[in-house]
Amino acid sequence: MSAFSLFRRVHSGRCFYDVYLNGCNLTQPESVWPSAIKNTPKRSLRPGPAWRFRSLLLDSTPAFIASAIAIFRGQYTVEIFKEFTFESAHLLPHVPEGHKCGRLHGHSFRVGIHLAGKVDPHTGWIRDFSEIKAIFKPLYERLDHNYLNDIPGLENPTSENLAKWIWNELKPLLPELSAIRIHETCTSGCEYRGD
Repeated sequence: MSAFSLFRRVHSGRCFYDVYLNGCNLTQPESVWPSAIKNTPKRSLRPGPAWRFRSLLLDSTPAFIASAIAIFRGQYTVEIFKEFTFESAHLLPHVPEGHKCGRLHGHSFRVGIHLAGKVDPHTGWIRDFSEIKAIFKPLYERLDHNYLNDIPGLENPTSENLAKWIWNELKPLLPELSAIRIHETCTSGCEYRGD
């Protein structure tokens, strides 16, 4: 049993929950109370201090309670992603002689740009997807329908090096950047999360 107490009260026709965890009071309107907690079986302990209050204890795991507290404080972290597809040619100069990737060939690359951060309580998002698209556009234009080996920093354009190169180009513009995922085929790719 945890030290997580919940008080429900009505004020000016609106329902509020007062949440207490180890003496920490968090109050949120009912509209933002997570349904997972709303629907959690609750056990009435005792009548509240007044007719509008009742005390409830949630028998939950510490991880569940920590998640609930983070949501109440608007401090939950979410990871979002935006995907782009571009067509490029390359060859890998350091593969063994006769390797198929040592010959000029092309891919329909798919790149996923992942951002992680706190959700802004006003906008409800980490970053506008159209803003991510605008930030990536100059890189997209350098990559799409081009020979990757000619781009400075991509002389050996493996998926791994491409992911790191995109990361290095985007990180100053997208501080929330958490991962770059590259698919060079439907079944092969890599993910880079920074050094």
